[in-house]
Amino acid sequence: MQIELKLDFTYPLQMKYQRGMMLLLFCLLSMPAIGTEKTQLLILDGDNIEPYSIAGQKNQEPSGIQAELFRAIFADSKFAVHFLLVPLYRVSSEINSLHADGSTRMDESDIAGYRSSPYIAYHACLITTATKRNYKSVKEVKTGRIIGFQHASSSFSQELNDALTGNPNYSEVNDQSKQVFQLLTGHVDAIIADFYIASFKKELLTAQHPRLQKKNLKCDIDLQGKAYQAFFINKEPAIAFDKGLHQIVEDGTYDKILEKYGVKNKLKPN
Repeated sequence: MQIELKLDFTYPLQMKYQRGMMLLLFCLLSMPAIGTEKTQLLILDGDNIEPYSIAGQKNQEPSGIQAELFRAIFADSKFAVHFLLVPLYRVSSEINSLHADGSTRMDESDIAGYRSSPYIAYHACLITTATKRNYKSVKEVKTGRIIGFQHASSSFSQELNDALTGNPNYSEVNDQSKQVFQLLTGHVDAIIADFYIASFKKELLTAQHPRLQKKNLKCDIDLQGKAYQAFFINKEPAIAFDKGLHQIVEDGTYDKILEKYGVKNKLKPN
């Protein structure tokens, strides 16, 4: 008995054709209209520096002053920004390894790129509480138990660094919540930090430890906060940033964003 085997390729080919057409149609429907697609920028932002940068919940984009300023600045440009939070001291070392397009701020670095006009200034202070000693000058930080934030000394003045070098009880931590907690619980006399970061950390801590609510922070010595620039690998986003910055300063958006977070910025960008 002979069995005749007939191979019919028509049906499989039809199925592949139909699937291909459906995939093509899906792609076409998913594409934005011509002329509306924006160039995506991945921007590194500092982690754990609320209210300047606030981590998003459940894979949401970060918020905070810097992210909101960036979004407003690029709103009318060809760019759309997305953020990745990394520790501040690792921004310069990871901007290339993570293939990022820029960062919300960048300290001195050998990385080739373009810096914007200064757009944000931190309010660095020697902070105490009402029940602790009062510091009246930088020279006085040679005494007392003081905690600074790790890697922040690069932005201190030479006078402050010299005074801290002469203080055997000066130390640094890499956790600003711990820094503020040590001050509020009386384990140190003062901390050196951005006043608004310290205030934000205090609110989080008092939610867990209500007894700390009565301890008020005060800025004994204004250390003249440093102004920061945004950093971009390519020139075009840097130009668009400065243009957008000028626009949001003029229309009042800049001040509204800072006021939303209770921050008074001494820097008024040109």
